[in-house]
Amino acid sequence: MKWKSLRSTALVGLTVAAILLEARTGFALDEEPLNLLRLTSAKVESTTSPADVTAIARLTDGDAKTVAEINATEATPLDVTFTFGGGVVAPEGIRVTLPEGSGSAAARVEILVSTASAHAGFRSLRTDPLAAEGKPQTFEFPTTAARWIIVRLAPQPGARKVAAAEVEVIGREGEPKSHYAFAESPAKALDVLTRLEKTTSLKLAVSDDEKAMFAKAKAGRLTPVEFAEAALLASGVVDAGKRKEYLKRLDALEQQARAAVANTRTPAAKGEALLEWLHKGPISKGYVARQTGLAVIFDTGTFNCVSSAVLYNVLALRLGLDVRAIEVPDHAFSILYDGTRHMDVETTNANGFNPARDKAAIAKFEQMTGFRYIPDAHRDQRREVEEAGLAAIIYYNQGVLLSEAKRYHEALVANFRAMSLDPEFGSAVKNALAVLANWGAELSRDGKFQEALEVVATGLALAPKDAALVNNHSAVWSQWALSAVEAGKPSEALAILERAAAAVPSGGFEGMQSLVYIRPADIRMREGRWEDALAAAVPGFEALAGEPRKELEKWLGYFGQEWSAALAKKEGEARALGALRGFVARFPGNEHVTSAADSHVRRMAFGLADAGKFEEALAAIQGAKDLMKDTAGVREASLYVYDDWAKRHMKDGRWEMAADVYVKGLAAYPGEGLFKGNVAYLAQEWTKAAYAKGGANAAAEVMKSMAERFPGLTGLSKSGGNELQRAVNARVEEGKYEEALAALEKGRQLLEDSDAEQTYLYVYDFWARNRMEAGAWEEAADVYLKALARYPEAGMLKQNVAYLGQEWTKAAYTKGGAPAAIEQKSR
Repeated sequence: MKWKSLRSTALVGLTVAAILLEARTGFALDEEPLNLLRLTSAKVESTTSPADVTAIARLTDGDAKTVAEINATEATPLDVTFTFGGGVVAPEGIRVTLPEGSGSAAARVEILVSTASAHAGFRSLRTDPLAAEGKPQTFEFPTTAARWIIVRLAPQPGARKVAAAEVEVIGREGEPKSHYAFAESPAKALDVLTRLEKTTSLKLAVSDDEKAMFAKAKAGRLTPVEFAEAALLASGVVDAGKRKEYLKRLDALEQQARAAVANTRTPAAKGEALLEWLHKGPISKGYVARQTGLAVIFDTGTFNCVSSAVLYNVLALRLGLDVRAIEVPDHAFSILYDGTRHMDVETTNANGFNPARDKAAIAKFEQMTGFRYIPDAHRDQRREVEEAGLAAIIYYNQGVLLSEAKRYHEALVANFRAMSLDPEFGSAVKNALAVLANWGAELSRDGKFQEALEVVATGLALAPKDAALVNNHSAVWSQWALSAVEAGKPSEALAILERAAAAVPSGGFEGMQSLVYIRPADIRMREGRWEDALAAAVPGFEALAGEPRKELEKWLGYFGQEWSAALAKKEGEARALGALRGFVARFPGNEHVTSAADSHVRRMAFGLADAGKFEEALAAIQGAKDLMKDTAGVREASLYVYDDWAKRHMKDGRWEMAADVYVKGLAAYPGEGLFKGNVAYLAQEWTKAAYAKGGANAAAEVMKSMAERFPGLTGLSKSGGNELQRAVNARVEEGKYEEALAALEKGRQLLEDSDAEQTYLYVYDFWARNRMEAGAWEEAADVYLKALARYPEAGMLKQNVAYLGQEWTKAAYTKGGAPAAIEQKSR
């Protein structure tokens, strides 16, 4: 079992500054990935089909329209080995485009890489089936260093050729970007961690043998003997004499293993026989989840995924097999290579050799371990490691156990030991950062702030850009200062904040100084101890300056707002207003205090208005206008009350009462534009209601009443006329022209002469045109005659009558001649 990565604990700051803290770190943007096979340095080193050189070139010519069809079979798929002029590239994906509708399109693709040679040391990055379609298919995997790349295309079952339109290997030139997130190398990081010895009273030295092993791992691949010793060191066997004893026992196991595989011929057969033998003998006592050490296998015969993979690989390497290990989330297993062919080995299961071929073996493994088998097709979740990397997982697992036991210092050292063997071990990097964050957070929660800062500072010395550590650095200072505040030690809190501002200039700690006084005052406020709250805050005006003092001044406004509201509720408005007057006098010139008083008066007045006590509301504003900011504010609040009062009447249909309120408002504030606009709206709605209920006469009475009440306001008379015109238009649209004219006659007094004429003409013309469209020419002529009788000089009528004659004549001639009626009615 490879245990889960830890989560970092980010301290939640108890202040605004801590919450708003951001780690602002600049990063250079990576260059966009490119097709490595189109680099000028990319050349075909070798291929399994050398006779098809021209066709192979079509695979990478950048043109998906050119199809390469090359000799291959299931047993001998097409392999093309690319080299890059001795340079290193970092592939991270492969993209294949198949030809549309081709019967020989590739069925599967695999990519392998090597940094050793063009013929050995290859590792498989990904194997995937290909869909029979013409669009590009992309498969990603963890970025890996490569000097040679093999692209393998397998044909359809029974086919003799394999076809593809384009193959691209996506990546970047140069070494892969490191996952190592620390500013110091693992060896130097271990030295940095000695700073924390005083925090734990533990002296955790790395032995000389370990240092030597780390150096060997850095220099290159460990030999089988070195690998076994590295695994024993990682398992905690630091005594050289004990390691020799275990190595002798390993020598004996090697001899037994050779005998067990003696009758096999192929690497695959040897690997499978070795696994079966191990489960019958050395690891026959069964799976134990946390048994991660190699030495414990010798002592107990029990194992987990890591320890079984270590023993399997140690013996397999001694038998001359090419084995490595696969790290996946929460698990590890072995992988055996036969040239460029490979097979997974789930070492926890006697039947775990090449488990993809046996679903029963996979099910047994998953039931026993609780982990899901991640096959080769999911290479984005798999990381292949060699001997040092597998031994590093033992250290890593120890680190997880130590962290769970809250032995944080030891956990850190275990993770950095793992990184000393395998600097690209992402899980160890992540867990080391998590341990630093969690340890500092726990110390802070326990009130051990100085120790917490030492842990976080040590973490930042190693990983200055880690977001959790950056956040926790500020959060520890915040919590330390707040603990002093809550203990009633304002001077000590200010001293802590001063140190914090120097340590984290961007942390906002200068502004937090105001909280030294605001926080205890807030607590007293919530308890209703208003005088005590004010007494707690006031000393801050002597102690603070600049922005912190301004924050305290803002808080005074908030205090005034809450205090006056509480007094009004408990003891009445008179008591609240009196207290506010004293408060304003005590802090003259404080704009926030003034605003609080102004807001209270408005709240009081608007509350009375909401209760329907409008006259009391207006009186309250006048009685407390000394607490408002200025006369403009008094005016604004009063206008709101008048307008709300009138609108309340309007809503209930009390139109005259609404008008009377606006009369009062205009008397108090002559010429007020708000009232003028709203009076016009009142006229419109009142007239509309009157017209609907009593017709034109009722609307006329409303207009007369409004004119008498508001003699200086213009435009009010239009309201009745607008309503009349709406009524006329409605009847015209319904085709009720006689009714439209009758309504117009009845309400004629509501319109100016010019408006009346336009409305009459509109009705007649609409009526006549309607008759013309129906072909009722005589009826149309009769309508126009009525209109001309009323308005004989109307140019529009004369013009439209001429148009009628033209259209009527045209229609008559079409039917066989123009009747005399046309001439007679057109005269």
